[in-house]
Amino acid sequence: MHFNNFRWGLTLTVLVGLTACTNNDIDPNAGNTVIPSKGSADFTKYVAVGNSLTAGFADGGLYRESQLNSYPSILAGQLKTVGGGDFVQPLFTEAQAAGSGYLKLVQVPDTANPITLLNAFKQVAPGAVRGSNSQGGALYTKFSGANQNLGVPGIKMADILSAGYGSSIGNPYFERLLSDTDPSTTYFQYVSNNLTGATFFSCWLGNNDALSYATSGGTTPLTATDLFTTNYTAIMNKLTEGGRKGVVIGIPNITVTPYFRVVTLSVINRVIKLLSPTSPNVPALAIQASDAPQGVRASTPNDLFCYPWP
Repeated sequence: MHFNNFRWGLTLTVLVGLTACTNNDIDPNAGNTVIPSKGSADFTKYVAVGNSLTAGFADGGLYRESQLNSYPSILAGQLKTVGGGDFVQPLFTEAQAAGSGYLKLVQVPDTANPITLLNAFKQVAPGAVRGSNSQGGALYTKFSGANQNLGVPGIKMADILSAGYGSSIGNPYFERLLSDTDPSTTYFQYVSNNLTGATFFSCWLGNNDALSYATSGGTTPLTATDLFTTNYTAIMNKLTEGGRKGVVIGIPNITVTPYFRVVTLSVINRVIKLLSPTSPNVPALAIQASDAPQGVRASTPNDLFCYPWP
């Protein structure tokens, strides 16, 4: 839901950057229709590297429809108009279309009570889960073969060189992509293995390093700068080997993305007044903070509060 909004905003940004044109691109005999041009880029084989939004994660899960509507899938369709080739994704089958399961709205809020929580449920596709690991986590049906959408939900820049990240007790979305014979394969190695013949890439890694920090209220540490720099340099050197061209997407301001419903203390007090006009203002709230002596401090007017999902 919220992810979809952000995904479309990102897709439009990327496409605008790739389809920028001059007056020379407009055919005067075609009603000022823009004629797509690839310029100096070669889109014969496009490979997408990244995390949740690259994979198509949406509504709390990864499923066939969300994969087909991932921004790399949409972008690949546009690139095909200027010579791009087919785009292979690790899709869940039609029989397993619900994939890992996702949130589905089943009841809208009561208009007479606008703070009523949304009711949703998570449905899991029959057969999409092949078992569980030693910790009780789901293990999804394996995908093997060629792959051009290398997005892995939840991956951080800190994880890309970690052996065992795709093991049975690692990231289940990455584990799904690896063979049982080599669970120690790192994400960096997996990317390298799937770059054969690639002529163009997109890379969106790094925002989960900031996202986990933000969603935890700062209690989960940010990835160390040295580690982030080392891993980012390694992946970019690999992606640009041989002069390969591509697009790199930066880390957005996490607090303004639709994933969050961010409010300040003043907003909380306005809501309280709407619900109970005679209630006093809340002067401060006790919040967790890594920089506080005991890990807890009083909130300030500048603190942002992230409400949990319904």
